[in-house]
Amino acid sequence: MPIAIAVPAAFAMSAISFGLAKSLAALSLIRWVLLLPKKAVNIQEHLPCLKNLILYCHVAGAISTLVGVIAVLMTPESNQYQYVPEPKYPLAMGIGIAMLTTLYAAMISELILRPLKHQIERSLIKHQQK
Repeated sequence: MPIAIAVPAAFAMSAISFGLAKSLAALSLIRWVLLLPKKAVNIQEHLPCLKNLILYCHVAGAISTLVGVIAVLMTPESNQYQYVPEPKYPLAMGIGIAMLTTLYAAMISELILRPLKHQIERSLIKHQQK
C-alpha cells in the first residue's frame, strides 16, 4: 500500500513540472534498464526529467511517511483492534509501517531511476567520444 502513494505522487509532481507527455516519455525509458536501444534520438532531453523524478520520489516518500506518522500518532489507543498476537509496542510498529513508504520510494529512485539516468549519461558520453 505505501508504494501506491509514493509512485503516483512523484509522477504527479513530474507531470506538473514537465508536462504529462515528457513525464510519460521519461517513465517509458525504464525499459532501458534491461535492454539498451540500438538507435536512440534526443535522449539527452529526458535527463532533467529523470533527475527531478528521483528527487520527487524521495520527497513523495518523505511526505507520505510524515502523513502516516501523524495518522499513527493521532489514532487513539483502544482495544477495538485485536492483533493476533498483540504487538508489544504498537506505536513503534505503526511508525515502522508508515516509514515503509520512504524505503520503497528510495528503492525505486536509487535502484531503477538513478541507474537509468547514469546509463543514459554514459551512452551520451560514449556517443560524443566517437
